[in-house]
Amino acid sequence: MVEEQNKFVIKWWEKSLFFLITQELKNALANLDIPEPNNSYRWYTDFPLATLEIEPDDGPLEPSFFEPNFDQVQSDQKTWIEKLEKAGGKIVAPDKARYMIAVIDKDPFPSTLQDSFHCKDLYYMEIIPSPILPPSRHLLFTICWLIESEFGDIDNIRSDIIALSNEQFQVYFNFDENTLSHKKFIIIDIQPYITNFYAPSRQILEELQPTLKSFLMRIEDVLKNSIEIKRSTENYWDKEIFMKFRHD
Repeated sequence: MVEEQNKFVIKWWEKSLFFLITQELKNALANLDIPEPNNSYRWYTDFPLATLEIEPDDGPLEPSFFEPNFDQVQSDQKTWIEKLEKAGGKIVAPDKARYMIAVIDKDPFPSTLQDSFHCKDLYYMEIIPSPILPPSRHLLFTICWLIESEFGDIDNIRSDIIALSNEQFQVYFNFDENTLSHKKFIIIDIQPYITNFYAPSRQILEELQPTLKSFLMRIEDVLKNSIEIKRSTENYWDKEIFMKFRHD
C-alpha cells in the first residue's frame, strides 16, 4: 500500500515545478507577486530550491482530488516561470530536484523495501547494518566530469558509455546542463554486480577497488575520445547539489 502511494505522489511530483534560487532571490520572493497556493499545491522556498509542489492538503490520495484545480495550477506555474526566470531563478527538472534533496538529506520518496547510506554520512563502515537478505545489498559509485569543449550529439556519447556495461558493472549515464554555474556536466553511476554476498561491506569494497579503478579509466578514455573533460565530482556536488564532502 505504501509503495502504491509513493508511485501516486511521485506522479504529481513530476508535474511540479522546481527552481534553483540564490539566497538573495529567496529574500526578494515576497516582492514578486507570486500566486498564492490553493488546495492543490504548496509553495516552498527552502534555499537553494523554490518549489511549487502539487500535493493534497486534505482529502483522499485520488487523481480526482486534483482535477478541478489543475488548470489553475498550470496557469500559476506559467506565472512562476516568468517571474522567477526574470529574477534570475533557474528551472530544475523534477528528477534532479529529487536527487538534490536526496543527496543533502534523504530521498523524499524512499522505498519501504530498501534503505540507503551515503558515503558522506559514514564515518565507520561497521555502522552499516547487514541486510536480512545479503544478496539484496547494492553499491553505487557516482563520478562527475566537467565538459570543457564543444560536443556533438550527447546521445551518441551516452550510447558509447552505456555499451561499456558488462558482467561486472552496470553503467548509468546522466547529462546536466541546467546548472547554477551554466556549465555542463556528465554524471555516471556505476553499479557493480556483487557475487560474494556474505562478505562484510568493507571486504567487498576492498576487493572491488582494482577492477573498479580500471573500469573507470575505460569510461574516461571513451569520454575523452569525444570531448574534453575534467573529473569534477566534488565540485559538482558542492556547487550544484550543495553537498559538502568530508575531509578527515
